[in-house]
Amino acid sequence: MHESAPTTFPQLLAASAATYGPRTYLPRKRAQVHEPVSFAQLAADVDALALALLELGVQRGNRIGLIAENRSEWLVCDLAITSLGAVDVPRGADTSPKELQFILQHSGCRMTFVDDDRVAKEVLAFQRELPGLERIVVMQARTEVQGVLALGDLLARGHARRAAHGDSLLAARTEVRPDDLLTIVYTSGTTAEPKGVMLTHANVLSNVRVVADVLSVDDRDVFLSMLPA
Repeated sequence: MHESAPTTFPQLLAASAATYGPRTYLPRKRAQVHEPVSFAQLAADVDALALALLELGVQRGNRIGLIAENRSEWLVCDLAITSLGAVDVPRGADTSPKELQFILQHSGCRMTFVDDDRVAKEVLAFQRELPGLERIVVMQARTEVQGVLALGDLLARGHARRAAHGDSLLAARTEVRPDDLLTIVYTSGTTAEPKGVMLTHANVLSNVRVVADVLSVDDRDVFLSMLPA
């Protein structure tokens, strides 16, 4: 039944863009302005960010933090990271600095995306304790914090490179395998230090297929995301 289903997140991204291209994936609204995002636009932004990450030296297997609340940029960052075979390490922006330091160190993150300038400052305060953490990227168009990068700048850089460097992106994504690590999800750590749950591309996509079968989800459905609870 699922013989031709994507087995990695790069394949999932490509299949979604090819199948649903101009259709709306996110009916986004900012203030009083409607700014719907299509599957094609999502894929283009993910490609652009992935190219920028390649330029920064991100490679398959690298751990990348994703410290943010529920927002459209979260998915762009997540897909860009995992489409290269890198491993995302997600956590909410309300996590204490002490716990963030532990998670970033324990997982071996060489880079992290953060929700805003406030979280960037918290991570900067202990960055020297994590010699492996090379860069911090704020998930905003721009940042006022010295020593960190802005997602807007990386997207602009990547979009400028898409036409000339698409082959390098395709080559990196071709190397990703179903049994590659996709994400490390940390437990709450309420009774001890947080524990990292390791999931592969095959693990997560298998869950997606099963849920779609059980709930009879199709392309006419609309979902409301309410995280974090």
